[in-house]
Amino acid sequence: MPQLSIVVPAYNEETKLYASLRIIVEYFRAQEESFEVIVVNDGSSDRTLQIAEGASKEMQEIRIIDYKENRGKGYAVKKGVLDSSGEIVLFMDADLSTRPEEWPKFREALNNGLDIAIGSRRASGAQIAKSQPMLREAMGKVFTYLSNKILFSGQRISDISCGFKAFKREVAHELFAAQKLTDWSFDAEILYIAKKHNYSIVEVPITWTDDPNTKVKPIRAAAVAFIGLLKIRINSNNK
Repeated sequence: MPQLSIVVPAYNEETKLYASLRIIVEYFRAQEESFEVIVVNDGSSDRTLQIAEGASKEMQEIRIIDYKENRGKGYAVKKGVLDSSGEIVLFMDADLSTRPEEWPKFREALNNGLDIAIGSRRASGAQIAKSQPMLREAMGKVFTYLSNKILFSGQRISDISCGFKAFKREVAHELFAAQKLTDWSFDAEILYIAKKHNYSIVEVPITWTDDPNTKVKPIRAAAVAFIGLLKIRINSNNK
């Protein structure tokens, strides 16, 4: 059982995946803890799977989950988390918009007894190395505002959708087993379930760099995410 499981969802990431995996593995090899990297190929139509397979032959810490149909980032992260065996589970984006060098702050938070540590681009001390386009930034702020209004009843979370989150193993497996949404609103659902279970959450300020080649379509993603927020409340009320 490794001390740390790192889940990396990947959809059509052939141009950057190998370099990102090399950076992740080399960084965590230098840390004093055992780890595994779980690459979840979310039905990519390019050479993502072949590149991941090649990387896994070079770097024994990497293993792959693969399925043929694109199911969404939320589904990919859930598959990876539930298949993880580490004492701590971290998921991070393949584009390394948040670099692995941020990890020590998250490890410290969990070592201090907290259940969940989430990256924040808006918490005090956070830095934006490269900003995203104004429309995407505005959509992100609107989603965060609506999430806090609809789900968290004034218990404000400054950055819900940052793709760098760490959990104690038991907490991760409980939350993701209960997750129902598979699109971009899954982050909000996970945090909502965590709040309902009274798990402790800390926001960790990060340095973040925008990926100009992101596959997120802001208008469509915002609409899907808003519908997702309503589904979260409906699912909760039906329990």
